[in-house]
Amino acid sequence: MKLMIAALSVSCAAALSAQPNPGQDVRVDVRVLGIVRNGDTTTVTYRLHVERTSGERLRSFTVDGTGAPFVVHRPEPRDHWVTSTEWRGRRVARWAALALVAQGDSTPPLVLKAVGLPGITSGWLRGHVSPNEAQSYRIDSIWYAQHPDGSGDVIYQYMLEVPLVGIDPPLPTATTAAHAAKLRDLTTQACAYGWITDAGACASLNGLAGGPPKPRDYLAVLDAGRRAGSVNTLAYWMLKVRAEALSPRP
Repeated sequence: MKLMIAALSVSCAAALSAQPNPGQDVRVDVRVLGIVRNGDTTTVTYRLHVERTSGERLRSFTVDGTGAPFVVHRPEPRDHWVTSTEWRGRRVARWAALALVAQGDSTPPLVLKAVGLPGITSGWLRGHVSPNEAQSYRIDSIWYAQHPDGSGDVIYQYMLEVPLVGIDPPLPTATTAAHAAKLRDLTTQACAYGWITDAGACASLNGLAGGPPKPRDYLAVLDAGRRAGSVNTLAYWMLKVRAEALSPRP
């Protein structure tokens, strides 16, 4: 995983193998440029950079919806992109590049919006299959043959799955205790992923997220960790917005 100063970066690479599946031989840094909360709505902005070592150009980027209805903004230039909020009956945010993103290039900002707060979800990257697009359609045909009714645990065949920050739907019980428990759970996950590398900071943040939660102290530790380089911006944006949701209004 690469740490970025101005944007979070998660290094997404196919598992080492002699012959990766078509569509999975792609190496991409997925960066979150920022997360903004406005009332009950959250906006996440991503930028993807295809590494020069990637075996394939980037064809599509998908973020799991986890039940939240997304608004997906079509990036510029608009004639280079197709967006959707559903994929094979599953609610998602999806961007497909008509002009494939080549090795060494980056996408424009990719923006999604939904009611809810930031959380950890799954994402999928799909590389362009060489030597021609017909091979990609053949891959899709294989998937449909295996799951004619659209079922199956692995619905994203021939895509590379990565952990991401996305938008969770509102909690069923929006109490202070429920929000604090979610913040602590996300803090634990961020530490487990290595998004927070200082064990002391992890212990402090987990304690401050517990009951009763101390969001201002939590934010101070989070900011200090970011300045020290032990909290990457993936953890920073997600946990910052979650902790601010617990802060008393002035």
